[in-house]
Amino acid sequence: MAGFGSSRSADQGNIYFLYNGLIPERNENYDWSQYLRGDTSATLWTKFLPFVRLPQVLNPASGFVQNSNSTPFHTTIGSENPDPVSYSSALGIETSALIESFVKAVNELKETHGRVEVRWGDVHRLQHGKVDLPVGGGPDVLHAIYAEETKDHRWRGIAGDSYVLQELYSRQIIGHEIHLTV
Repeated sequence: MAGFGSSRSADQGNIYFLYNGLIPERNENYDWSQYLRGDTSATLWTKFLPFVRLPQVLNPASGFVQNSNSTPFHTTIGSENPDPVSYSSALGIETSALIESFVKAVNELKETHGRVEVRWGDVHRLQHGKVDLPVGGGPDVLHAIYAEETKDHRWRGIAGDSYVLQELYSRQIIGHEIHLTV
């Protein structure tokens, strides 16, 4: 089972987030983001992270949890989020990759646009024929838009998907959902 964030609530007022999945406990001596040799048992997965060690949040003081198929370390506000330091990078849970991605993005903005303060819509575009419009969203967020880089260092949206579920549990369960696909 792949990692998949799931949130639940109950009419007693409890809310809960779980970053669920069979997350293998992998050998720390390998770079699991790269190709690995298959001729050694050292890369064989034999154990999985126990349920009690999975990233989870129960009844945070903020009164909410969120899940956008993103890192479990930004599920709510403040210190009640799971602590990334408690999870080895070998587990494959998004931790230091976020920082590396941020630094890479800053460097790319400086290199291609001469500054960091570039409006999202100036570089993230919805294009079709002569139509060229700014577009919101991005990969792995609530309003997911996937893009490819153009010759002028802008990003043209090529696909997208969004799923929003809002639930209120009381004597009468109320739910609203929207699913959009481009």
